[in-house]
Amino acid sequence: MGTVSYLAPEQILPDAPTDQRVDVYAAGILLYEMLTGRRPHTGDNPVQVMYKHLHEDVPAPSLAVPSVTPALDAIVAGACARTPDARPYDAVELLAALQRVRRALTPEELDAEPPASTRTSPRYPTSEPTSVIQPLPQPAAPPAERTSVLDVPPELMDQLLVEPRPYNEPTPVRPNRPSRLRRIPRKPLIWASALTALVLVIGGASYGLSEALYAPVPGVLGKDRSEAQRILDKEGMHGRFVEAFSESVPSGQVISTDPGVGTKARKSDTVTVTVSKGPKRIAVPDVAGKPSDQAAAALTGVQLAKGSVTETFNDTVPEGAVISSSPAAGQQVPENTPVSLVVSKGMVPVPDVTGMTKDAAEKALAAAGFTMQTSGVNLFGSGRATGQSPAAGERRPQRTVVTVSFPWF
Repeated sequence: MGTVSYLAPEQILPDAPTDQRVDVYAAGILLYEMLTGRRPHTGDNPVQVMYKHLHEDVPAPSLAVPSVTPALDAIVAGACARTPDARPYDAVELLAALQRVRRALTPEELDAEPPASTRTSPRYPTSEPTSVIQPLPQPAAPPAERTSVLDVPPELMDQLLVEPRPYNEPTPVRPNRPSRLRRIPRKPLIWASALTALVLVIGGASYGLSEALYAPVPGVLGKDRSEAQRILDKEGMHGRFVEAFSESVPSGQVISTDPGVGTKARKSDTVTVTVSKGPKRIAVPDVAGKPSDQAAAALTGVQLAKGSVTETFNDTVPEGAVISSSPAAGQQVPENTPVSLVVSKGMVPVPDVTGMTKDAAEKALAAAGFTMQTSGVNLFGSGRATGQSPAAGERRPQRTVVTVSFPWF
């Protein structure tokens, strides 16, 4: 900057960090000057001007030109905030805000003629801007994105380095506005010209800034980690690598990026790169002997699903407990695979054969897995069973011998 009139507070203080927001501050001062025809901070010498930049907020333009809209007041207040964090991040954000305000202005607001006082010569000395203050010698390796600190004489620096007042966003005090604004058809529109000029200036700066600060996330999908890192390094981007399972992308290859490939991102931002760990496989837990509900909980607890349930009699596994699973315990399967269970109904109950003939009783017992033994003599084969042991309904292991009694004839 060739003049202290556009210096941001952090450019004045020794050792204060600076970044692209000093340009946002300067653009805000320029916008104030375009809207009012004067600079917000003036003085008899550069030190007085720098003092005001450090300790005084830029006033609302509407205090000097009542027809300035609140939206423009807000743009100036944000861009000229003494605290860098309160300003737009860069010229790109400031340009977007200006374009929104420009679109929102009515024809009457754009055609409004500034008061005559704003078109007269400024009362501060015009020779002040031509005074250039030389920067200090640069260090051997200056940090990135730093602006040199002004070389202010020690006897004057004491006047500057007093405790700054806390930053307060200026609240515009708006005088009464005329009830009707005079339209000036077919003449150059002062406000439109000023805004258009500033948009073009900031737009050009923001385009260059965008090219310098922003870049599309490069295509690294399907690349291995080392190749993806090399591509990001070439674009000046930082990569943070994380891993995730994938059924479709081989292990070690990039699945996705955040922001996505092709999306414009600040080069200072970190791109999260997700690398495949291959298909996720889960070992089927051993649920044999567990009650059916506990077995189901064990399956869902490892991201597997409970499949079909089949019940069958079993001599050794208690009723309601799992006999086996399919896939079998220990087998590696994909996530959410259904696992079928075979559940025990316990030992087989002895069928009731009383009243049956010998042949019918023997067939009924055999069908249930039992062996029949007779008691009594039925010479003619027409007698029917009068009793049995074990009794009907008792649960016995299969192949148990059931004694069936027949009448003596």
